[in-house]
Amino acid sequence: MKRIQNGAFLAGSAVLLMGVLTVAGCNNKAGHADEKPAVTSALSNNNLGAVNVSQDRDKGVMTLTGNLDSQDQKNQAENLAKQAAPDYTIADEIGVAAPGRRHPIATARSKITSRLR
Repeated sequence: MKRIQNGAFLAGSAVLLMGVLTVAGCNNKAGHADEKPAVTSALSNNNLGAVNVSQDRDKGVMTLTGNLDSQDQKNQAENLAKQAAPDYTIADEIGVAAPGRRHPIATARSKITSRLR
């Protein structure tokens, strides 16, 4: 009788262990590599440091936000991000100042600088 109890205990333990390992294996996702530093560096090296970068490694999405002075700068930022993080989808949410108008941040910097002189 004791052998039956030991056998049932061992069988039950084995089933429980297999269940735990199965659940642990299912939750272990391989996310995308951390490529945010590469994108941030590429943008900064090309005078586009005003662009903010965030990434979702689980979904493989790199989001660009901020404001730039031209559509050309916006296009350049997106292309640089695609080159630096080719495995990511790039969500370009960068704003562009209206033609002939300076961006509000650039205007604010000019006002601050002129007051400091």
